[in-house]
Amino acid sequence: MERAVEGLPGGLRGYQILAVVAHRDLPNQQAIGIQLAIDRTVLTYQIDALAEAGLVERIPDPADRRARKVVVTSKGAGTLPRFARRVAEAEAELLSGLASHEADAFRELVCRLAALKGFTNDYPANGL
Repeated sequence: MERAVEGLPGGLRGYQILAVVAHRDLPNQQAIGIQLAIDRTVLTYQIDALAEAGLVERIPDPADRRARKVVVTSKGAGTLPRFARRVAEAEAELLSGLASHEADAFRELVCRLAALKGFTNDYPANGL
């Protein structure tokens, strides 16, 4: 997976953040951190790197001007599909030794385990 996201700031974590920001309308960084189970101090550095690369930006939250919302930029929206494709290809390669029903069962079990641990998976998979 790290090869699949090579060149993206933050590597796999950067990809996850970019995908969540692009696919979900989360109100703030704290919600992103909860969604991905990333410590807020680590998340700040990751978002800083993505913002510096022009892939996301922090804007005032229209519902609460004191809060900052992280949104994907047009550059980020254009970049994400390429990395999503590469991640999906890496996942397919990883699971290539399994029959399709076994790969589906594996994905289902991983998602169930993640849900039990408090992670959510209500955004498009795209290799996530």
